[in-house]
Amino acid sequence: MVYADTFDHARSNIKQNSILMKRQLDKFQLMEALKFTSNMLQELRNPHWSPKQYYELYILIFDSLTILSEYLIENHPKRHHLADLYELVQYAGNVIPRLYLMITVGTCYLHFETGTTRQEILKDMIEMARGVQNPIRGLFIRYFISQRTKEFLIEDETLTKKQNNNEEDVNVISTNERDLETIKFNCQFILNNFIEMNKLWVRLQYQGPLKERDQRTKERKELQILIGSQLVRLSQIIEDDEDVSEIGQNDNKYFQIYSQEILPALLEQIIQCKDTICQEYLFDIICQVFPDHYHFKTLDQLLNTTIYLNPKVHINKLIITLIHRLTDYVNRQGLTTKDKDNNDDNGGNDIFETFWKYINDIKKERHDFPLDQFILLIQDIIHLSLSWYNQRFDHVESLFQFLFETFKEQKLNSTEMEYLDPLLLQLLTFAHENDGNDIETNKTIEHYANFYYQVIIKCPSFTKVILALNTRKAIQIKIITTIVNKFIIHELFTEEKEYWILNSKVELEKLLEFLQPLINYQNPNGGNGQESVAKMCHIIYNNMVRNKKITSFKTIENQLEVVLSLKNRLNNNNGNPNTIITYPTIITIFWKLIRTANYLKSKLTKRQDYYHNLIKQIFKYVSRCNSDLFDFVNLNNVDNEASDVVDMDTNIKMTDFIFKLNLTNASLADQLGYNEIAYDFFSQAFTVFEESLSDSKTQFQALNYMTQCLQKTRSLYGENEEENKDNYYDSLIVRCTLHGSKLLKKQDQCRSVYLCSHLWWATEINSIGEDEEVEDGDSTQHFYRNGRRLLECLQRSLRTADSIMDNVQSCELMVELLNRCLYYFARGEEYETRVTANYINGLIELIKTNLKSLSLEEINDLTITEPNEQKEILSNEYVTGLDGTYWKLPSKESSPAIISIAQLVKSKLSIRDMISIPTDHFNRTCDYILTQRSLDARFQNIVV
Repeated sequence: MVYADTFDHARSNIKQNSILMKRQLDKFQLMEALKFTSNMLQELRNPHWSPKQYYELYILIFDSLTILSEYLIENHPKRHHLADLYELVQYAGNVIPRLYLMITVGTCYLHFETGTTRQEILKDMIEMARGVQNPIRGLFIRYFISQRTKEFLIEDETLTKKQNNNEEDVNVISTNERDLETIKFNCQFILNNFIEMNKLWVRLQYQGPLKERDQRTKERKELQILIGSQLVRLSQIIEDDEDVSEIGQNDNKYFQIYSQEILPALLEQIIQCKDTICQEYLFDIICQVFPDHYHFKTLDQLLNTTIYLNPKVHINKLIITLIHRLTDYVNRQGLTTKDKDNNDDNGGNDIFETFWKYINDIKKERHDFPLDQFILLIQDIIHLSLSWYNQRFDHVESLFQFLFETFKEQKLNSTEMEYLDPLLLQLLTFAHENDGNDIETNKTIEHYANFYYQVIIKCPSFTKVILALNTRKAIQIKIITTIVNKFIIHELFTEEKEYWILNSKVELEKLLEFLQPLINYQNPNGGNGQESVAKMCHIIYNNMVRNKKITSFKTIENQLEVVLSLKNRLNNNNGNPNTIITYPTIITIFWKLIRTANYLKSKLTKRQDYYHNLIKQIFKYVSRCNSDLFDFVNLNNVDNEASDVVDMDTNIKMTDFIFKLNLTNASLADQLGYNEIAYDFFSQAFTVFEESLSDSKTQFQALNYMTQCLQKTRSLYGENEEENKDNYYDSLIVRCTLHGSKLLKKQDQCRSVYLCSHLWWATEINSIGEDEEVEDGDSTQHFYRNGRRLLECLQRSLRTADSIMDNVQSCELMVELLNRCLYYFARGEEYETRVTANYINGLIELIKTNLKSLSLEEINDLTITEPNEQKEILSNEYVTGLDGTYWKLPSKESSPAIISIAQLVKSKLSIRDMISIPTDHFNRTCDYILTQRSLDARFQNIVV
């Protein structure tokens, strides 16, 4: 017969012969119908069809043969006998039509025969199919057998069929009474068909020229579903209808058939075929189609098979598929820990031990097994182990120890390590491969930190693996940072009962060892992540304070030891530059301990001396931290003498920060009444100021901050004037004033000195209960006040202001001094402050004289401006900041709240604008004096 020259022609021939076949069947002309059927089947002999085309033609033919089957069953035996017809169709001229017709008639005959006759027919069909060895034709022939015999193999073989007037009376026997031999025969029939199909499928890769190998591979993958369908048939036969949800149940007869006959044959076929695609697909389909509890009981066989597969097979993919099935089964069944333990005790497999033995066997048998596959295997075994034994962190430790040893044995270059980076990140952060979620996907966020903490504490090899990544610093830091962020998020969003617990110093050391790479990390691109380390220090301290039931850290002494351990880790033998970022955290925690100790001191009167000495000792630790920071900044300044401006700015900022740390420590000591300690910290602040603060702007701001802190102190000066002569406070404020008078810019000198005048006139601090206006006596007698020195500061400032060559600045400073004088005039008596009305009047006259000089300068201003521009300038209002900067205020029509967004004026102002600043300021001061006359009669003596 000549084949159709095109695929469309072939489809047309099949449809035409199918129609002719149906017409002959309607006329009960069976022989003519078989002739058209044979002609239709000839199209399946064409060797030029691709698998997709062949499958499409096969579907058309299968539908037509189904019609023929229905006719044969309906007309047996009144018009023909199927036994005679079964012999007749075997005389067809070509093997393809002959086999399809024989299988069609034979499967129809199976509807009416049982027992031995049925088995003989099935054996005959499977043996006759050996006559086709072409891969594609043979595969579809055997697939046709599988489809046509499906209903006879899956349904109960013990159904007794009685034929009475073409009506079947089916008597169903219970499942427990099934014919075991029949089931075994059915399984063996499908197995034989599967083995032959698999051989044909493997052989397909060798068809055609070598250059078409990729095309053959693609076609094989398109046909793999035909092979998998056979294993689906097997699983449907041996699927147990009984309740087998409990893994510990005794093996039933279906499992015996599976474990003794089916699985060994399948695994042997997988090993013998030695084809990568075949081995991967068959192992995967075995894991997918057979019951999960069967895999638990045959886990050793499945795993050992993978060791002997083709080296090109990605074993990890196969094992991961199996692990996912087991994990899903555990989650689906909701097995408790007791159920799992019962399974182990009753002869079931210890899941972890099985996999543990397996990976060791792989390492022993497969020396070429790559590290990346080990990583993926270990990741999924960990996931399975935590699902099966969620508290067995010793299993996790064993796996990480195995990985650590393997990691050391395989010396990988940088390129290979770079390939492992994402795998290690996924493994060591316990991220799930499929959905990207964490290992504890079934738990809420408060469990994360506790889980990671348990891994760090109970699995030392976990830390070893991370520390071994020194050559891959970026991924190492990313792993640690990811886990640290879990602790931080946990701290922010969880309730107190869900916090993890730090039980001992040993656990603390393990946690700090885990954090050590991040503590030491120096990022060349900036942003080294030390803020995470600082947050972890706070979290560790909060954990100790919060968990009151823990006796190890219940006392303040033990908490102090923990903080000192943190300090030593952060310092790293005085060689860690990151301390400039992390040490302030330790100082802050020391402050908390100091306040706690002071509270205990006030409550436990019998131990006041002990806590007094303890507080002094903690202050010494704080002083040591400050000194370390100062030494590091100074060393950095020496090493970076030729560094760029950015580095110098950073050092200035850090020096200023250290200066303020000392002042804060001094204020804390003063609040608690430790005057000597407060004096020492103020002295250290002056040392930092004198040795390292060289920028004039920073010096001015530092002295202002120093003035604020000193003005609030109460413990540094004595109770009376005699004690004040040689007290700490007097020496400090004199030193501060002298530094202010020696600043580089005269305007800074002036402002600094008149601000220092407040140091000789203390005022009440309401937050600590001080109040000047009380009925009983003079409540201000304990304040440090010296009117003579106050006036000296104001006079020194006035002389400095008057000596400035810039008239605008000079006038502005004089107006500021006038405001200070009015403050002291209003706050105290003239004989106390020495600021009299005559002194103020003299200052006002001096200001007026200077303003007249400025008005003459304004008249002689030759700046040429357009009329519109001049109008705009006059509508603006400028003021001077405390540091001498110029600010432009919004218009008067605007809301007062807009003043908060006033912009700094960076461009040079005109003479007219600059002169308006002190003038307007003086006018506002005069208005204030006039309003105060109605409130205080003394203001009547001030002439404006």
